[in-house]
Amino acid sequence: MSIKLDVKDRKILYQLDVNSRQSNAEIGKKVGLSKEVVNYRIKDLERKKVIESYYAITNAMKLGYIYTRYFFNFNNIPEEKFEEIVSYFRKIPNINWLGRGHGVWEFVAVALAKDIDEITALDQEINDKYGKFIRDKDVIPLSKIRIFPQNYAYLESNKNPAVIQGPDESDRIDAKDIHIFKELEKNAKISILDLSNKVKLTPKMVSMRIERLLKKGFILGFRYQLNHRLLEYDYYHIFFRLQNLTREKRAKLIEFLSSLKNIFYIDEGFGKYDIECEFLAHSYNELYGIIENIKKNFPEMIRSYDIALTYEVHKAF
Repeated sequence: MSIKLDVKDRKILYQLDVNSRQSNAEIGKKVGLSKEVVNYRIKDLERKKVIESYYAITNAMKLGYIYTRYFFNFNNIPEEKFEEIVSYFRKIPNINWLGRGHGVWEFVAVALAKDIDEITALDQEINDKYGKFIRDKDVIPLSKIRIFPQNYAYLESNKNPAVIQGPDESDRIDAKDIHIFKELEKNAKISILDLSNKVKLTPKMVSMRIERLLKKGFILGFRYQLNHRLLEYDYYHIFFRLQNLTREKRAKLIEFLSSLKNIFYIDEGFGKYDIECEFLAHSYNELYGIIENIKKNFPEMIRSYDIALTYEVHKAF
């Protein structure tokens, strides 16, 4: 099933991507609708599952965490065993994204770890429990993550990404800040009153703390999760291995990738892959055109690449 969005829906979605915590009255002024109509349209988009959830873009690197991707291919396991593995990963507290797909990798988990010992411990735990089912595996810590607006859904274009990177500044916030941080990760639309009840602070104090977390870069914005499948887009990952690399060349490649249509994430890390990009495309042919464009502009830098299609997200916030 697909959904056709009209101009007003797209303008509302754009505003929710800019800041999903702004009021319906504020959105209405920007898109030329009353707050009642904005409210009706948002509720309708939620009902149709175009909007799947609301979340805060948080910078856990400033809390001293390392974002780490775990990639897996399994032996020919039955579906019930795969569901068991998914259920196991969903219960791990610091796993914040799980996806299943086709291509070079069939299962990806993104975890937050305080240090290399935590990364190693989780890796060992996974091996102890499911090692006999794992055919291939790779673990890649990330050094920088760029999250782009969901421009493919809008009439307007915004190429300013939220950038997740260090350094560790966890000594600048307390347990109440972290509680607020975690609640907004789960639901960016939670009201100040409900949030104040959860964290046991006055609404005024909660508002002040949110403003400070934004100002200091612990929270990078508030957005919604768009159901790309209803807009007939597929979710692809391209993993690049680079060569002849200098800081200047890397910066030019990142700048070029950032300018491309439908770019969603750019991840820089250590290990097998130098850069991972996430794109939304209508077809593999469209994706192939994107890759050929990149290769044409950086022929001496692209040593090789792998592709994976994510067709099912099991956990995301």
